[in-house]
Amino acid sequence: MNPPSWSLGSELLFYLLFPLLIVPIRKIRDGALWAWSAVMVAGTIVVQLVSMHLIPATPKSAITPISDLQFWFGYLFPPGRLFEFALGILLARIVLAGRWPRRIGIGVSLGLCAIGYAAGFFVPFEYTFVAATIIPIGALIASVAAADVAGRRTWLRSRPMVWLGEVSFGFYLVQGVSIFYLRSLLDGATYGVPGAALLIVGFFGTSLLGGWLLYRFVEMPAMRHLSRGRKELRSPLPAVPAPVPAEAEPAEPTSLRAL
Repeated sequence: MNPPSWSLGSELLFYLLFPLLIVPIRKIRDGALWAWSAVMVAGTIVVQLVSMHLIPATPKSAITPISDLQFWFGYLFPPGRLFEFALGILLARIVLAGRWPRRIGIGVSLGLCAIGYAAGFFVPFEYTFVAATIIPIGALIASVAAADVAGRRTWLRSRPMVWLGEVSFGFYLVQGVSIFYLRSLLDGATYGVPGAALLIVGFFGTSLLGGWLLYRFVEMPAMRHLSRGRKELRSPLPAVPAPVPAEAEPAEPTSLRAL
């Protein structure tokens, strides 16, 4: 009924397993975080190797160049997506430990995303699910988080971008239904470039409106109902101390210099 809703199964699994995963991940020493992140990236590749070589390749899917079973295992099956979830937790630890390279900023990460997207045209179809873009997207998320933790102002902090972020989950959930339904009303009609561009804008606007309606009248009421009281909420990010002018910095004790 609603193709994007497949992800809810994965998210439910992630939320249920988080209390179990966070315990061992918190015990990983800072110096080993990057190595474990590489293991998670490798895990996403292994999932696709299993899909390509161990999952039946027939009968072929009507909408993809692989079989329905391969598509299910490589893309929809929740346990196969756990590597991405664990990678997100590890990246959060890397950022909070101050180990994210500042030279890999938002601009560089967006460039990597473009490269990863382009790579999808050349790698086997199964790798386009996750493997081709997991490093660029992971870098983008971490670089944005690092900028927030450091208190740096970015264009993502602008009011329009914050609003788009708030409605993005609702947008994702309704875009499949709205686009497929609206296309059915066109009855196979075709348009020139200007008409087609306007049609795409209309599809986008409809999905955006649906996303806002879900956010405003479903997500926010549910959050207010299920979350704790406002006084109990705490920011997940550590407080960022204001920079101290060089001339105001206290002299370092001799004992600390010796250490």
